[in-house]
Amino acid sequence: MDAHRRLLDLSLALTVLLSMLPMLGMAEPLPEVIRISTGAGSPLTPKLSGANSGLTAARQAVEQEFAADGVRIEWLHPLGGGVASNEALASGAVDIGYAGEFPAIFGRAAGLKTRFVGGGFRGNNAYLVVKADSPAHDLAELKGKRIAIMKGQPWEYGFDRLLRSKGFTQADFKVLNLSLVDSRTALEQGRIDALYAPGVYGANLAADGRGRILWSTREAPRDWQFAADFFVAEDFAQKYPTAVKRFLKAVIRVSAWASDPKNGDELFQTWVPQGYSVEQQWKEYRDSDFLFRFSPIPDPFLLAHYREVANYMLENRLIRRPVDIDAWVDRSFVDAALRELQLEGHWPEYDRDGNPLPQVARQ
Repeated sequence: MDAHRRLLDLSLALTVLLSMLPMLGMAEPLPEVIRISTGAGSPLTPKLSGANSGLTAARQAVEQEFAADGVRIEWLHPLGGGVASNEALASGAVDIGYAGEFPAIFGRAAGLKTRFVGGGFRGNNAYLVVKADSPAHDLAELKGKRIAIMKGQPWEYGFDRLLRSKGFTQADFKVLNLSLVDSRTALEQGRIDALYAPGVYGANLAADGRGRILWSTREAPRDWQFAADFFVAEDFAQKYPTAVKRFLKAVIRVSAWASDPKNGDELFQTWVPQGYSVEQQWKEYRDSDFLFRFSPIPDPFLLAHYREVANYMLENRLIRRPVDIDAWVDRSFVDAALRELQLEGHWPEYDRDGNPLPQVARQ
């Protein structure tokens, strides 16, 4: 107990000392290297990840931010997604990770010491797809049928909300846990009756005429869509707060560019090596609010969404203890970065239902 107390006192003293360096006329030290997991590696292109993290890596925004300081930037593109990001953070292999809300909450509930520092990518849709010749035209006609979903992924929450909104639970269906590739093969072979898949992948399952979208989160509240965000190792954030702020400055520059739909074609061209053309990617992003999608701010909407997902996971015994979302989030870094970039107000903040809030100046 005494050793634990001494460790807490030392951590507090270090935090206070670092905060006093500017007043003492001393520059806060920067790390020699910043290691970042994109949490979105593709089996098609392991060196190019999707989502906001992969976009930031592809545009070398972090490298540019630290170029004059000689800080080396190392990117990890794990094929295991957010789960692999958690593992890399837990082992100390990376300092900053990127993950969807499901794996991020898994990690937090398991004791992973991180700070939730910035929004990455929200408003991602998911699609319930049947074969083109399926007799089913609504969810009720699939009762008792086989539906495949990749369990433990961020889009699971929207799937459960859909079922409950129609008076069902997962027990009313034969829900199978299959990978995206395996579920598509199973649907084409008639071994399942429907599948639930995310993003560009889901939006294009019906493109060749062999599938039909029965329902999607486009028809649902924004909270049913899923997100992925940035998380920093607690000890790294304490030791190098300026580096974390400057990392987020790089992310924000990219997010500001991506938030303009006029840049959509160039944005999607970056992700073409993931396996989808620019035209195919627009199928997912059509009619999207790009400011909402690329907001870097952990605003009331995002916090409320994480609370709901954490409650769902606890109620369904996916995690064993509750997660205090408010204690996890530290938006001081992103607020400071926005001020320095003079981008306060560029993104509206959204309420729990996804409606823009009146602009309020933050100190």
